[in-house]
Amino acid sequence: MIIDFKCFTQYWDKSARDDAAIQQRRQEQQAFLQDNKVTQTLVLATDLTLHIHSSTPYTAQRIEQGWVIGHVLFYHARNGHICLRQHDGTFIQHDLTQSALHYRIENRQRIEDATGIYWRYEEQLIALQLQDWPLTGQTVQYPSALS
Repeated sequence: MIIDFKCFTQYWDKSARDDAAIQQRRQEQQAFLQDNKVTQTLVLATDLTLHIHSSTPYTAQRIEQGWVIGHVLFYHARNGHICLRQHDGTFIQHDLTQSALHYRIENRQRIEDATGIYWRYEEQLIALQLQDWPLTGQTVQYPSALS
């Protein structure tokens, strides 16, 4: 089984929250999600390979239930089943053999430096799907974990 794991992260400050900036970020997100360039391949088991599309390299942490990569646990005993850890500590169980999973994580971080205190906003899109189900040409709506 080959799973496409796409993760796109953007950062901005409070000044970039107007409609034009939001529209620009959405266009960048769609362009990234339609790009099928694999930046990393992880072979987790003889029957499970991840094709990762991300600007950030990932490593897999092996635990009793499977492999953890970022916010996602890939179960070793049930091919295609994953568990996604949400920002609030709750979990989403999902079967990728039934449908793809598209998820959005929004967060803000307080940053302090010599010039003062400011907020940095972060949005991360995660798209998981079996390789046979292409995303190209589709517009995807991501449910928000945090508004």
